[in-house]
Amino acid sequence: MEHRLPVSKMRELALALAREHDDADRWRGPAYFVGVVDANADGLELAVQGVEPPDAHPIDVLPSLAVPSHWLAFGLVACGWARSLDRPAAPRCRVRSVELFRRDGLSVAVLDRETHAEPLVIEHRPDDPQEPIGRLADGLRHALGLPTPVCPVTMLEYAARAWLSAIAKDVDQPQSPRRTSSWARLARLHPALAARERGQPARLVAAARAVAARIDWGDMREAVAHGDLGLGVDLAPAVAAWMDDEMFARFIVAGMPDLVALREHLAGRLPPRLLVRVDETLEAWGLSSTERVAAARCAV
Repeated sequence: MEHRLPVSKMRELALALAREHDDADRWRGPAYFVGVVDANADGLELAVQGVEPPDAHPIDVLPSLAVPSHWLAFGLVACGWARSLDRPAAPRCRVRSVELFRRDGLSVAVLDRETHAEPLVIEHRPDDPQEPIGRLADGLRHALGLPTPVCPVTMLEYAARAWLSAIAKDVDQPQSPRRTSSWARLARLHPALAARERGQPARLVAAARAVAARIDWGDMREAVAHGDLGLGVDLAPAVAAWMDDEMFARFIVAGMPDLVALREHLAGRLPPRLLVRVDETLEAWGLSSTERVAAARCAV
């Protein structure tokens, strides 16, 4: 039996929303949410609400919205700028994007670009292994009560990224004549030892494993939701409280370079003997700093 809102109707709606204006105004204007309230022989019944305030990111507004359980789909229409990943030197162009999710997880996205005659249409069936992943896609799914995909970055890897980032910040600072890099100094920059007054560098591997086993993404999200500023997470407590653990984890790691990029940054900045110790420590945790995981697929 065909769904009340078949993918063909979602595609038609997304294309219509992407090209609802025929003049230059279609590349400008505030973002707005759109809900498919009903679908019948007479067409689609829609509900529209603007993103308020207009300069807010939709993810910051979603927690205050209640998507009724009878709505068939929910999405966002927004304007902005885009740049080609294949040709980074090419000028950026104006875009109008539409992202729609059906209650069963099916999604349709349309990216209309000022420099292209035809819009780009992207469709994903429910449980598609190539489903869109990103801050907006997570938020729209969660607003519909759908689970968000598992974040592949573990707490152990997150702590390792935080550690290498702290090392990079430390070694990039001007060195004083008396200051020298040592393994003890670098080891104590790891979150598992930094919180201890007398962290033992020799226990770094075990200490990091113990922290990762004791604290998970849910614990960290709850701490941010309760206003813990010591974690340095730039996220409103109300948004953290609304998120699920996986979308929170993805939000956190999205703003961090991966281990490969961090390791490349440290090469030439750390003495070879210390770089070897860093590599050995990452290997002891089962983490690789030479193989980059495929980039996450992001929704438009």
